[in-house]
Amino acid sequence: MGVAAARAERCARPWISHVLHMALLVGVLSLAGYGVGFVAGDRGINLLHVLHISR
Repeated sequence: MGVAAARAERCARPWISHVLHMALLVGVLSLAGYGVGFVAGDRGINLLHVLHISR
C-alpha cells in the first residue's frame, strides 16, 4: 500500500504542476490582455478596428 501510494503521488505531482503552470500562464496572459486593452482604450484606439485592418 505504501509503494502504491508513493507511486500515485509521484504520478499526481506532474499533473498538479502542469495545472498550476497553466493557471499561471492564463493569469499572466489575462493581465497582459487587460493591460493592452487599458492602454488601447486610454489612447482612444479601437482594437477591433485595428485587428480588422491588419487582416
